[in-house]
Amino acid sequence: MLGDGLLIWFLIGLSAFLIGHLFNIAAFQKLWSFSWLRFATIVPIAVHSTVLGRAIVLFRLKQVNLASSSL
Repeated sequence: MLGDGLLIWFLIGLSAFLIGHLFNIAAFQKLWSFSWLRFATIVPIAVHSTVLGRAIVLFRLKQVNLASSSL
């Protein structure tokens, strides 16, 4: 919540979000235990995110190239 209020000053707000996420990771890491079933559910999500992210980046690069060539 501190990060939301500090977004007026971008770098300070961004730092607050980072610190908050680091505390969340530290807190949940103590409760986490490895499971192959959990790992197997993460793999399809990671593959889908990678494919979708790559498609978005390539599409945006193509748009930028088209826009700069028309100038």
